[in-house]
Amino acid sequence: MPALLRHTDCPACGRRHNFFTAESRIRKGSPYEFVCPETGRVAEFSAENDAEEVKWPPQGSVPLTQQKAQPAGV
Repeated sequence: MPALLRHTDCPACGRRHNFFTAESRIRKGSPYEFVCPETGRVAEFSAENDAEEVKWPPQGSVPLTQQKAQPAGV
């Protein structure tokens, strides 16, 4: 089931969005990347709150992609 963060502050525009992943959980402190629907800019953030599992994310929810760890020295 998708994991959903409701009404979360967006670092790109300052407004709140619903963010989701197709995975069943969003890991606190892990970096995620997304495209802000207001600005069209790629942005990133780390989840500070627990996500809830939902059958379907609300219409207009913003998909998150977990960032891959960078190799040391890059």
